[in-house]
Amino acid sequence: MANKRNLKKDINYLTSEILSDCYAHLYLFPDKNDDKIMEIISKAITSRNDFISRINNPKLEKKTTKKYFNELIEEVITNSNNLIDEIQKLNK
Repeated sequence: MANKRNLKKDINYLTSEILSDCYAHLYLFPDKNDDKIMEIISKAITSRNDFISRINNPKLEKKTTKKYFNELIEEVITNSNNLIDEIQKLNK
């Protein structure tokens, strides 16, 4: 792990990409799946806030710092992939 600042930047970048995909979907398909897109937007923002909070206030319960942040990174990647998959399923 390089540092917390870069991790926060990466999380913000991933969140902004997911949000831009959502808004593009709303623009291209205005009458289709509006409620589901808004739900995905809400999930993305909530998870972003949660991840940033967990970076700022790590709860290291018998874990090393490196292990804690590696698990957090894996969770960020998994969550981002799940949200992107949800957006792609709406296009089908």
